[in-house]
Amino acid sequence: LMGKSTAKTKVYSHCYSGSKEAKLQLLQNYATIPWQKHHPQEPFYSFLPLKESPEYQRGFSLKDLFQEYSTGLQTGNESLLTADSPEELQERFSFSIEESKNIRPYLHKPFQVRHLLYIPKVQRSQFAHIPLPKSYRIRESVSQHMLSGSNIALHFARSNKSNTIDHFFISRYPSDLKAVERTTGSVFAPLYRCTEDDGFQSNLDPRIIDNVSEILKQKCTPIELIHYIYAILYSPIYRKENQAQLRIDFPIIPYPKDLLHFQRLQKLGKELCLLQLLEHPMLSNTPNRFPCTGSNIVEKIRYSEERLWINEKQYFAPITPEIMDFKIGSYPIAQRWLKAHKGQQLSSQNISEFNAILRVLEQTIQLMQRIDQTA
Repeated sequence: LMGKSTAKTKVYSHCYSGSKEAKLQLLQNYATIPWQKHHPQEPFYSFLPLKESPEYQRGFSLKDLFQEYSTGLQTGNESLLTADSPEELQERFSFSIEESKNIRPYLHKPFQVRHLLYIPKVQRSQFAHIPLPKSYRIRESVSQHMLSGSNIALHFARSNKSNTIDHFFISRYPSDLKAVERTTGSVFAPLYRCTEDDGFQSNLDPRIIDNVSEILKQKCTPIELIHYIYAILYSPIYRKENQAQLRIDFPIIPYPKDLLHFQRLQKLGKELCLLQLLEHPMLSNTPNRFPCTGSNIVEKIRYSEERLWINEKQYFAPITPEIMDFKIGSYPIAQRWLKAHKGQQLSSQNISEFNAILRVLEQTIQLMQRIDQTA
């Protein structure tokens, strides 16, 4: 296999379950074993053939769609450089009003926005008194496009080693490396890029937009394409049929069949985006699932009979098992959100936010079913 040999390597395997003694006995008759020959192919050289739909093969990759994207941010010291609120960081470092402009929101986990000390390289000398770790990475070439708070970013991953294919999210912030994929890390891709005149321009490859527009026989806008893509990413059928590829490479998005197919999925994708951005109009009238009065302190979290308890007397309900088990980036959203607040007293704003998140999860599950019916 090494050196100057030009012989092609042949790879064989055989699956056998049994004791060590039985395996050794089997190997005594090496030539009679029904070996399976493998033919690894570019670009992944997988020993087993990757199953994928024809539509998937003919689609476009998200790494080709976005002209700029980046792996997530790394602080190197979360306990020092991040906090739940900007006021906490301002007090920690005794910042002036001007210095406080370097405190920025970022996506720590799905539906969990924290704040971090954001110091571009040109400003490092001004903050020399703060010990930034060598691993401190704010990906400023791409994250600069997200600082206004008016842009949106698609979060996804190149690979996934977890048991579920669910590493997709949308937000208005740059994200932590492990925000949307907990095993190998995720990337964030802005929809728009900042221009020198403080404006915005599309971050999507115009050739792919032109290809979609040609199928639709009308102009496709960048935000419409993002909505369509988001619907595809939240299709259970898409995730199941292409799970092998989604574990080892950036997602490939099938082109729409026609205008009607695109419009139906785009509409559902728009609903999903608004929900997960917590900007959907329906969230202004969210039912209260927190009926009991008490200390509001998150102590011991447990789930039983559609009740998610935060202490011995208070709970959120009703919460179906489907909502309780719903994951993004392999994170169980409801449980993860409460764990992030453990030991804290939930404010009325916290309770309203969690009620909204539960509503979003409920609606997301329903929309995923409708997407499959449409696709």
